[in-house]
Amino acid sequence: MAIGTRERIQLRDELTSQGYHWNYIDEWQPKVTLYRHCAMKSTSGEVISPAGTALPNLPGNPDYVAKKTRIGLFPWPPSDSCQCRWCTASKPTGVGSVETLDGVVPRKRKTRAR
Repeated sequence: MAIGTRERIQLRDELTSQGYHWNYIDEWQPKVTLYRHCAMKSTSGEVISPAGTALPNLPGNPDYVAKKTRIGLFPWPPSDSCQCRWCTASKPTGVGSVETLDGVVPRKRKTRAR
């Protein structure tokens, strides 16, 4: 598939925003292994394919890879240091956990506008 300069620049921008190397569009491999960063679920909510599942021997074409990044498939396995939206959404945020001292919950301070 031949793409024009404008489409090539847009595709490069999309891939680099998802964590791919800037030269991926010029040096892509014919076949790649992609990893799920988002679990695939059935319509009933049952997990069919969990996050971290490797999908080997997929096309490495930049158009195809860009489409797959939109659904959470990347060429690196998910990890604690991964910054994709699926990995960051599945990390515990610590919001809502309040540390107490002897069972006493500290009050929130009110700030005054000066």
